[in-house]
Amino acid sequence: MRVFVKTFNRPFYLDRCLRSIRAALRGVTEVIVLDDGTQQRYLPLLRKRYPTVRFVSSGADDRKYELVRSEQFDELHRSYSGYFQFWAREVGASPDSHVIVIEDDTWFIRSLSLPLLQEVCDQGVLGVKLWWGDLPKAPFATNSAPIQVGPAVTVREIAPHINSLDDMWEIWLECMMVYDTRYYTGVYESFEGSIADENGRLEAALAHITSRMEETPDIHFFRTTERCLAQGWACPGRSDPKYHEVGVKSHVFLDCLNEAWLEGRLDPTENFPYDFSDGYLSRFFARDISPAQLARYWEWRRGSVLGGCEFYLEALKGRGAIC
Repeated sequence: MRVFVKTFNRPFYLDRCLRSIRAALRGVTEVIVLDDGTQQRYLPLLRKRYPTVRFVSSGADDRKYELVRSEQFDELHRSYSGYFQFWAREVGASPDSHVIVIEDDTWFIRSLSLPLLQEVCDQGVLGVKLWWGDLPKAPFATNSAPIQVGPAVTVREIAPHINSLDDMWEIWLECMMVYDTRYYTGVYESFEGSIADENGRLEAALAHITSRMEETPDIHFFRTTERCLAQGWACPGRSDPKYHEVGVKSHVFLDCLNEAWLEGRLDPTENFPYDFSDGYLSRFFARDISPAQLARYWEWRRGSVLGGCEFYLEALKGRGAIC
């Protein structure tokens, strides 16, 4: 089973992600980074640290991030809009029936055996959720027995109830799942919406599942009994003006963290398995970012994003919600 990691210019998080794969996963066929515009100056160090990882470029060059810096979002989306098809093309080229897809700001916090996961997937499984955050969570199916897939991890079949589009979150995520390869590519290969159009991708996932059920009604979904991945929120990952509108200019914070990582001042494993601690992030921000910008950043991080997610608050308090 192959592991795909989607990334866009967050080498400090990608380093942490790749380290976790190396430490936590057994039986990986190949790790493939799907790079959609990481600046060229960061790639040599990543390749040096992970010589067995295959880096595949979408063709996006350094200009993509420069458009983020200059807040030219319309031009950004006009010039670099093919990322969905890029992901679908590369995942679809895998000879595996199932793949894992994650993103650069996620990392494994539990050990998994991919051969054991594959045995589960071979029974008509379209997806196995490894994380679910605060999204709708389907109940386990009646009489579904736990199946061991790691030293301290089991999976169980779930019984989704899809009565509305929002319920699709029970069986679809943008990443952090084991996917039937056709399921993943079927959602993205013809999708023409924006990265913010999550409902459009839920509709595409529903359409694909409906089509697959016409082939065979014997399809299944599983999830692990505990979250196997954590997610970071040191800075926004999307090139989206909505963050700028609330005063959080992602490139300002990314530049601080990326340069600290490149210069060896940032330890990618700090506070693992949790996200980087507030105090640690402050070391890098205080020198180059104005107090007004920092105040808006902390309001965003602790309020509008993390404040609505109970499990993140628990993690920030160190109560072990995610590990």
